[in-house]
Amino acid sequence: MQQRHIRTAIATIVAAITTSTAYAAGYHQICYQGPQYNSVPTFVVQCRSDIPGVTCSISAPAGGSGYYPPPAGASTVSTYQGAPGTSYTATISFSDGTQRSCTTSLNGYGASAGGGGALATTAGATAAILTGYTTDQSGLLMTGIWSSRTQNPLRVQKNSVYVPRDLVLVGGGALGSDYPSCALISKMYPTGDLEKREWRVETQDALVAQPHDNETYAIGMKIEGMSVTTLRQLVAWSSGSSGTAAHPTSQVVPPAGFEAVLGGGAYTFAPYPYTGQFLTASSAIPSIYGFCWRGVCGESSGSTGWWAASKDHGISAPGSVTSYVSSMPTSIQVWTPTLGTHTFQVQTFGRGVTSGVAAHPGIVVAGRSGEFALTGAGASVDWESYGYYGNLLWKVMPRADIAGVEVSSKDHAWSSPATITGYVLGVKLVP
Repeated sequence: MQQRHIRTAIATIVAAITTSTAYAAGYHQICYQGPQYNSVPTFVVQCRSDIPGVTCSISAPAGGSGYYPPPAGASTVSTYQGAPGTSYTATISFSDGTQRSCTTSLNGYGASAGGGGALATTAGATAAILTGYTTDQSGLLMTGIWSSRTQNPLRVQKNSVYVPRDLVLVGGGALGSDYPSCALISKMYPTGDLEKREWRVETQDALVAQPHDNETYAIGMKIEGMSVTTLRQLVAWSSGSSGTAAHPTSQVVPPAGFEAVLGGGAYTFAPYPYTGQFLTASSAIPSIYGFCWRGVCGESSGSTGWWAASKDHGISAPGSVTSYVSSMPTSIQVWTPTLGTHTFQVQTFGRGVTSGVAAHPGIVVAGRSGEFALTGAGASVDWESYGYYGNLLWKVMPRADIAGVEVSSKDHAWSSPATITGYVLGVKLVP
C-alpha cells in the first residue's frame, strides 16, 4: 500500500510538471585526488560556468603533473603533483571576478583502494573518470560523477566504482540497454567500503540472452573547509529490506539527527539469474509535493527517505528488495577564511517529473544548477496502472550538465506500457 500511495501521489501531482523550468546559472569547481603518475601523487582541479562568456582559470602552489584526464564537459582542467600527507589549495578565478578555493589532501596511498584515486573494480572496464560536477551557491559544497563502462559483454554484468578518497559517496546510477532485447538494472547501491567510496551496479538480461556491457555512475561529495574524516562522520548510509515476494517493495528513512536526504540506491535478491528480480523503482520519497499553474511549478523541499520496488518477469521468481538512503545533519560547522568556524544550514531540493505513457518511457529532469549541487538520482515506474506484465528500469543516469537525471524503462517480451518518474535531489549550504 505504501508503494501504491507514493506512486499515485507522484503520478497525479507531478505528472503535469515539465522539464522547461529555467534556474539561475552558476559557477562550478571541483578538485580531487588523482592516481599516482610516474610514482608521484597527483591531484586534479576543474572549473566551468553556466553563464555564457564567463571563463575560468586555475592556479595552485604545486608543480604541474604529466597526468591529463579528459575534461568533464566544457571544463578548464589543471593537474598537479604533490607529496603524500600534504594539502593543496587551488584558486579558481572566473572572468567576471568571482573567486573560489578548492583544497585536496593527498592521503590514502597504498592501503586505500585505487591508491586513493577513483577506481573501477571489474577487470577490463574503462578507468573511472570524472564525467561531470556541480557546486552549490555557497561555493563550498561540491559533487562529482565518476563513471566506468565494462568492456566484456556478459549476460550478468557487474562493476563497482570508487570515488576519490577525499570525497564521500552520496548516490549514483546505472545504465543497461533497451536494444536489441534488454539489459535491466537489478542492483545499484553503496557497498563494502569503510571509507564510504564504493558504488556497485549489476545489470542482467531477462528471458532472452543478451550479453552486454553496462555503465556505473558514482556521485561523490566534498565540502571546502572540512576534512574528509569529518565528512565521513556527517554522511550516514541506512538501509531497509522487504520480505520475499513476487513484487517486493521497501523504504528507509534516515536516522535521527541526519534528516537532510542526499541520495539513495536499491538492491534486489533472488536466486534465479536471468529470470530473477528487476528494479522498477529506486527513488526519493518527496517531502512536499508542488502543483503547476500556468507553467509555474512548485517543488519539494527535499525528501524524507528512499523507496525501492522490483518484480519478477514472465517466470515466477520471488525475491526481496533493499532500499538505501544517504543523509546528513541539517546543520553543520564549516571553516571559511572570512567567517572562521561557522554554522551552515543544509537545505535540500527535490524535483520529480513524470513521463507520458509509453512502451519504453523516458524523461529528463533538470535540477537547479549553480544553486543546489546534485547529490541523488532516482526513478520509479508506474506499470500497474497501465499494463499487466511489467515495465522495468534500464537507465538511471545522473547528469551534471543540468544538475539532474535522465531515466528510462521498458516493457519486455509482452506489451506493458507505463509512465516513469525521474527524481533529482540537490543540496546547498546557507550561512
